[in-house]
Amino acid sequence: MRDLRGVGAMTRLAIGAYLALGLHANAAGATPYASESGIVFCAPLRTEEAGLLPAVSYSEFIERAMHFLLVDQETWFKGERLRDASGEPLPPFFKHAKVGPNGRPYTEPVVDRGVVYPASHHAFNIQGCLSYYVYSGNADALRCARRLADWNIAHSTPGDWPYGDLPYSTFVNGVPGGFVDGDAIMTDKPAIMALAYIRLYRVTRDEAYLLAARKIADTLARNQRPEGDWPFRVNPKTGEVREDYTSSAIYGAMLFEALDDLSDRSTYADHRGRALHWVLENPVRTMDWRGFYEDVGNAEENRTNWDCIDTVRYLVAHRDEIPGAMATAERLSRWLADTFIERDHMFAPAAGVREQIVCFSIMCGHSIHWAAMMTDLYTVSENEKQRWEVVQVLNSITYHLQPDNRLVLGPEHGLTHPQGAPYWYSTQFSCVNLFLEILGELPELAPDNESHLLKSAGEVRDVQYSNASVSYTSDAAGTDTLKLSFTPGEVWCDGVLLPNALAHGQRGWAYDEESQILRVTREDGRVHITD
Repeated sequence: MRDLRGVGAMTRLAIGAYLALGLHANAAGATPYASESGIVFCAPLRTEEAGLLPAVSYSEFIERAMHFLLVDQETWFKGERLRDASGEPLPPFFKHAKVGPNGRPYTEPVVDRGVVYPASHHAFNIQGCLSYYVYSGNADALRCARRLADWNIAHSTPGDWPYGDLPYSTFVNGVPGGFVDGDAIMTDKPAIMALAYIRLYRVTRDEAYLLAARKIADTLARNQRPEGDWPFRVNPKTGEVREDYTSSAIYGAMLFEALDDLSDRSTYADHRGRALHWVLENPVRTMDWRGFYEDVGNAEENRTNWDCIDTVRYLVAHRDEIPGAMATAERLSRWLADTFIERDHMFAPAAGVREQIVCFSIMCGHSIHWAAMMTDLYTVSENEKQRWEVVQVLNSITYHLQPDNRLVLGPEHGLTHPQGAPYWYSTQFSCVNLFLEILGELPELAPDNESHLLKSAGEVRDVQYSNASVSYTSDAAGTDTLKLSFTPGEVWCDGVLLPNALAHGQRGWAYDEESQILRVTREDGRVHITD
C-alpha cells in the first residue's frame, strides 16, 4: 500500500479503497479507471444540493501542491538537470516540461525526452510562484520566480538578431530550438514571459526584469505587421517565417498596455491598438482560434482555447472602453463551451475543459483557466450559475492532487503512455496561480481561520504574516482584500492610522467578522494590520 500520510482523513480512506480495488467507478457507474497509469483518483464526493465536493480542503490543496514544487520534487525527480552558472543543479522544470509518474524522464518516444517550453511554461511558473508568495509570504517561492526569470533572460536570442532579446519557445536537452519549432521561435510566447517579468519587477524593484520586458516589447513592435499581428513561427536570426498564422496576438496588446501604464506614457499605444484591432477583426469574428501550442503543427482544422479565454478576460477588464465588449465576451464564452466543454466525465457536474481539437483531452489546467474566465464574467453579471460553475471546477481540481503531492494532468490524457501518464510541471504552477486568482475575486471561498492577502490594487512585496498581524508594501493605491485568522484592531498605511470605516473614494477599512474578510482602501506604501 502506498504511503498516504499527509492527506486528509476522508481522502486517505477513499484512496486506500481505490488502491485496494485497483480501479474506481464513478457515481454514475461509468467505466472503471485503472491505476496502471500511475494515477490515483479517490471516489468523487457529491451531494444533490452542492454537486461535486472537494477531495481535500482548498488550504490543503494549495499548500501541498506548492510544497511539491518547492520542496518534494528535489528528491522525487530522478533524472539529469541543467546547471546554473555556478554549477548548481537547477530544478527539473528548467529542462523537462514533463516526466513520467515515477519521477524519471521518459526514454521513449524521443519527443518526450528533455523537451521544455520556457517562454510560456516558465512564465506560468513565475506567475504561480509570485501568487503563492503574496498568499503565503514564502520567500522560497519568490527565489524560484527570480531564478526562472534570470535563466530565461540569460538564454534569450541574441540582441542583434531581427527577433532579438526574446526567450525561446522550445529547448531540447539544454539546446534552444528543436522539436516542432525546429530553427524557429514562436512570436506570441515572449509577450507572455514579458508580462511575468513586469510583475516580478514590480515585486522586487529589480530593473533587470523591466529592461528585459521592454526589450521584448521593442522587438515585437519592430516586427509587428501593418495589420497588427505577427507570424507564428519565425527564424529569429534571419526573420524568415516558418509558420504564418496564429490567433494569439492578445498578449502583445497586453504587454504594450502594461508597459505604458507603468511609465504613464503612450510609447506603445499605436502597437497596442493595432494588435487589439487585429484580434477583434479576425479571430473574434472568424473563430479561427489556433496556433498556440509548441508541440502541435498549425493544422487548419485545429482549434485551441487558451488565447481565446484570455481575450474574453481582456474584454471583460476593458468593457468600459471597447464597444460591445461584454456581448462579444459572452459570444466567445458560448463558443468555448460548445467546442471544448465535456459534462459526462469522472468529475461531473464540474465542467471538464479539453485542451484543443488535435489533443481533445480534458485537462485540469484548461478547466481552471476557463473557470478564471467565468469568475471574471460573474463579477460583472452576478449570475449565480456562473459562480456555481467556478466552484465546481475548483472542487474538481482538488481530485487531481496525488498522495505524493503531484497534480496530474487529467483523467484522460496519457493513460496509454508506455511509461505511465505524464506529469507536467506547468500544469501544477498554473493551477495554483489561477486558483489563487479566483480566490481573490471570491474571497468567501478562501480558507477560514487563516490569514492571506487575496487581492491587491497593486503588486506587493515584503509580505509578512504572523498570528496576529499582516504587513506588506503595495506599489499602487486602491482597495485590498484579505481573509484573516484574527480580528483586526488597527490598520496603518505608511505610519498613518486608517479609520475603521469605508466610504466611496475615502481611505479606511472594514471587517466582516462572520466572513473574516477585511477590505482596506489606502494609498500606495507599507500596510500594517494588527489585532
